[in-house]
Amino acid sequence: MGLGSLIDCGEFKIEGDVVGPDSQGSQITATDDSETKSDSDISGYVDLWVKNNNEIDPNDGSKGNNVTYHDYTITAPSCGENVAPELNGPFQIGGLVNEPITPYVITATGTEPVDYNATNLPSGLSFNTTTHTISGTPTAVGTYNINLTASNFMGDDSEILVLIVTQPTEPPVITSLLTASATVDQSFNYTLTATGTGPITYSVSNLPAGLSFNSGNQQISGSPSTAGTYNIVLSASNYGGPTTEILVLTVGTPPTINSPLTASGTAGDQFITHNLTADGSQDITYSATNLPDGLSYNPADQTINGTPTFGGVYNVTLQATNDYGTDVQTLVITINEGLEAPLITSALTDNGMKDFPYSYTITASGSQTITFDAINLPTGLSISGSVISGVPTVAGTFNVSLSATNSAGTDNKTLELTIGTGGETDADGDGIPNNLDAYPDDADRAFNSY
Repeated sequence: MGLGSLIDCGEFKIEGDVVGPDSQGSQITATDDSETKSDSDISGYVDLWVKNNNEIDPNDGSKGNNVTYHDYTITAPSCGENVAPELNGPFQIGGLVNEPITPYVITATGTEPVDYNATNLPSGLSFNTTTHTISGTPTAVGTYNINLTASNFMGDDSEILVLIVTQPTEPPVITSLLTASATVDQSFNYTLTATGTGPITYSVSNLPAGLSFNSGNQQISGSPSTAGTYNIVLSASNYGGPTTEILVLTVGTPPTINSPLTASGTAGDQFITHNLTADGSQDITYSATNLPDGLSYNPADQTINGTPTFGGVYNVTLQATNDYGTDVQTLVITINEGLEAPLITSALTDNGMKDFPYSYTITASGSQTITFDAINLPTGLSISGSVISGVPTVAGTFNVSLSATNSAGTDNKTLELTIGTGGETDADGDGIPNNLDAYPDDADRAFNSY
């Protein structure tokens, strides 16, 4: 379609080459004198934009039937200030040799578009310009300074990215003992130690009541309140990973002797067995020292037994010991003297005279009351209490059996008694031997003085 057929008035001027129909919707302008260029050739429909706020009335019939006015305003775009790029950190990263690094994406502030680049990469790493990402697997240990750049039409920025590549780290090895013992309500300390590449962090779980863990000095401390066996989880971690072990902590109670602390017996009598016992965690060992003569301690069954020899009061030291402590107590044993069997102490030989008065007293030691007896006495002698007396009427040597008896026993001895013939002279002839005559020289006054 020719220009003349679109715009009938020669006052409207079209600027620019417009070739249709592909140029439908293209903007063309009209000058302030509304004249078209003489060589303009358009076809199809066009949008009109009037320069310098000049008014044009496309509905004016002189513009032709195909000129249509559309009432709208084009708003000019709002543009911020253009800014040069500035790279974002971090600018130090780490990696392990022969292991993929965490991909590093280069970013920057500034007006888009921004172009990125990374140079001086270590072997095994590469840079993707589309995603501006550094990735790959470093092949050697070392510290690498990688050049980073970001640029746009306003300028550029550069930084050094420090990549530290190290050998893979092994997890720590816990070296502290894995068994321990503690005593109820007494202070306990345990230090968790480990070897390996630092930094190493420590943790502990499943502690019994009364204990706590200080990660600063790696110490378990406190006073456990309840006896028992506890499996405490120990942990040590570094860049190589965590290591865990189980600490078996046995919390026990010291022994407390609970058997009676007084006992009694009688000298010479079997002592009533005394059993030594104690409360507390097993295993408990016992001892008893300073026992009276005749008594002994049997560690196999923790008993004191025997027959005490002497009376008296004895302070026996008792001791009970286990892994958690020792208890010492004093057992007071009172040994009574008791009954002592008699022992004849009088002489076992004696002499007398026939027809002369005779007397012999049996004596004995031992607990009272003691009874005495004598048998096989010569004629004329008898025993009363402890005394043998009378006038023996026959001469000779007699083995008299003596006995002394109490509730504790009897002692038997033999008295060798010799009775001599003596004298049978009757000086006054009154028929009474001189030894029996109170007046051996006066026949008129003779009488037996016995």
